[in-house]
Amino acid sequence: MKPVECTNRQVAETLRLIGQLLEIRGGNPYRVRAFMNGADAVDRLTRPVAELSKDEVVALGGVGEHLAAVVREVCETGSSTELETLRAEIPPSLLELLRIEGVGPKTVGRLWRELGITSVAELLAATEKGRVRRMKGFGVKSEAEIRRGAERYAASERRMNRSTADALIAGLAEVLAPGTYVV
Repeated sequence: MKPVECTNRQVAETLRLIGQLLEIRGGNPYRVRAFMNGADAVDRLTRPVAELSKDEVVALGGVGEHLAAVVREVCETGSSTELETLRAEIPPSLLELLRIEGVGPKTVGRLWRELGITSVAELLAATEKGRVRRMKGFGVKSEAEIRRGAERYAASERRMNRSTADALIAGLAEVLAPGTYVV
């Protein structure tokens, strides 16, 4: 069996993702904060977390017994049963909504639970119909800010880098007759 690579970055990203998914689900805010603080603690480590004993992980501060067990599980298996359980409960497309400026896990969770929104397209449609502003704690201004963020995100997703564009052009040039196009 191939050994699992356990980097501090991988462990911190896993803890952070669990925290975000818990917050999307509407989990206990203290538990969410514990995972986020644990991710920050692992990020600050100067030595590999895989080398630390469970007691040393708990001694980091901001990391309790449960988080230390999750860290150990990630180092041993490359994942976490808690993460896999959350992934099974929450649509993966919700993570894309976190990339929208001004939209965090709590907002994503509310949009999902209260309006059934699971994609950027659905979010744009909901803002167009004024559905977001009718949610408690949201108004016209916050809905407009969310819409602008979603539009910027959608526009940036349509862009491509130069090497991708060059490869696409080269592929098209192979199938088009010479002299029928200009680059």
